[in-house]
Amino acid sequence: MTRARAAAVAGLALALALPCVARADSAKAPLRYALIIANNHSLDKGVKPLRYADDDAVRYYELFKLSTNKVALFTVLDDESARLFPGAQQVAKPPRAADIFATLARWNAEMAALKKAGRETELFVIYAGHGDRTKSGEGYVNLLDKRLLRRDLYRKVLAPSTASFVHLIIDACKSYFLVNRRGGSTGWKDDGGGSEHDAEINAFLKREELSAYPNAGVILATSGDQSTHEWTRYRGGILSHELRSAIAGAADINGDGRVEYSELHAFIAAANARIKHPEAKLNIFAHAPAANRRRPLMDLRAARSARLLRFDRQVSGQFHLEDDRGVRVADLNKAAGVRFDLAVDRQRTYYLRRAHKEAKVAPGAARVRVGKLAWASTAMAARAGSLEQSFRRDLYRLAYSRGFYEGFCAQAGHTPVDGKAVEWVIRRNGGGGDGGGDDPSALRRHSLVLGYMATAALLDLDGVSHGLQLRYDLGIHRYVTVGALFEYGGSAHTQTLDQFTLHRVAAMASVSGRLPLGSRVVIRAELDLGYQGYFSSGNMTIKGRRISGNDSLGFRMELAAGARVLLTEWLFADVRGGIGIELVTIEPEELANTAPFFAIGIGTRF
Repeated sequence: MTRARAAAVAGLALALALPCVARADSAKAPLRYALIIANNHSLDKGVKPLRYADDDAVRYYELFKLSTNKVALFTVLDDESARLFPGAQQVAKPPRAADIFATLARWNAEMAALKKAGRETELFVIYAGHGDRTKSGEGYVNLLDKRLLRRDLYRKVLAPSTASFVHLIIDACKSYFLVNRRGGSTGWKDDGGGSEHDAEINAFLKREELSAYPNAGVILATSGDQSTHEWTRYRGGILSHELRSAIAGAADINGDGRVEYSELHAFIAAANARIKHPEAKLNIFAHAPAANRRRPLMDLRAARSARLLRFDRQVSGQFHLEDDRGVRVADLNKAAGVRFDLAVDRQRTYYLRRAHKEAKVAPGAARVRVGKLAWASTAMAARAGSLEQSFRRDLYRLAYSRGFYEGFCAQAGHTPVDGKAVEWVIRRNGGGGDGGGDDPSALRRHSLVLGYMATAALLDLDGVSHGLQLRYDLGIHRYVTVGALFEYGGSAHTQTLDQFTLHRVAAMASVSGRLPLGSRVVIRAELDLGYQGYFSSGNMTIKGRRISGNDSLGFRMELAAGARVLLTEWLFADVRGGIGIELVTIEPEELANTAPFFAIGIGTRF
């Protein structure tokens, strides 16, 4: 093979890689928008203020910031919450209707433009606070300056939305979304007049023509008295705490990183299955988008700012997680045989507790395996009060298992998730390791590649030098890696007078620039610089001279471009090609030579 043919091979290999790059780039993750609203107070006279709706809003805000492109927070934090969440206090706006709808209008314009560009979008609208009905029966929730009526939902939220999918999460009593209470009068009251919860809600939503919005999904609270909703231990509503625990990943029964409506519904059903106190009973209504009943509420693979707590299959039991502020982040009761990840902020310290033991999780970007944490004994203080004891005794008593999930889906009529768990990674822009946008928790800073390499033979010799490459890369920046590269090649030659084999050995330092395309492909440009040696097994004729011997210390530089394609969380395929520039000494001259090369290999990240 001539040098020209070798160059053509390198060019062809890169050309073949381009369709993979294009396909990966086109399969972009949806852009996500979250509008979070909460109000502790009601505009209705005599209604007791809530204590923690503002805290719930902030904690939704912190959770959705991990995976959402834009988050808007509308709430007024009380003094205690403002001290506890100073970052949220700086970005929170009062929940006034004009500001909320102005934000939606601006986002709708953005999402319409994205739709024209072929991008999917998702809109989350989350509310925590007081709700009720007008005398005519129209539901509403309370903003700071006005009631948000049922008609406003359809005319100002759903109808004008340009999002591909809309997810509504409402935790409020007697709102236009639901028939039971959050923050109402004391004592249990069935607002539906004794009919079954789900049947009444279905009829209610049907009258409001939710079926006209097949891209909309709804999560509604159907619980009892205010005291069942807010618990000082959680600094928030019971339902909202359970929803966040589920959405953060604890409901992911098949471990694919996607929390679907059926998984969330079953998780909360399991958490409350053993509750006996009539005022503590909590249920939800989950209505997945009719256009795609498998549409996830949360895709942890898009949680670019998260770290992951891996609960492997052998781990089981009841756990709760607190952060370094003392905020209770999540509760769960995991069955053996289930595997999932819980997404948390990688900048914070967390304390994972079970029974009378505690494990500390320091800040970092790596996926943390719960089964390998160091556990220490800790004392748990007893609490008083009938509802308090009911919550402590009965919440999360039933383990969330695959068997429970399958049975619940069969009873509730949900479309179940796929059966087989698959490994997945975070779509991250930046971080250390190669794989770019799919680097899980930015911990894959190191990569090792072994593969085949071909380069044009030395100087004016015909043929191709075949061999191996071994390279190591270390990610030092979002777009930069440094590393080391080792190459070996051999070429056999037959000339008029001689037969010989020429061996080439090179060791070089490497610096690469990289650019993620989509979730699985990274294109690279690199510069390699170092030394190489040529070693001959016999006499040879080069440049008209018949010589023997070696050139053990020559200069070599490579200019290359290529691509890496992620195959699994740990493995990737690597292809690169370019030009090698070398100095070869043939006494008494030092000759410069350029030769095209091509390399392909398989690599691992760690």
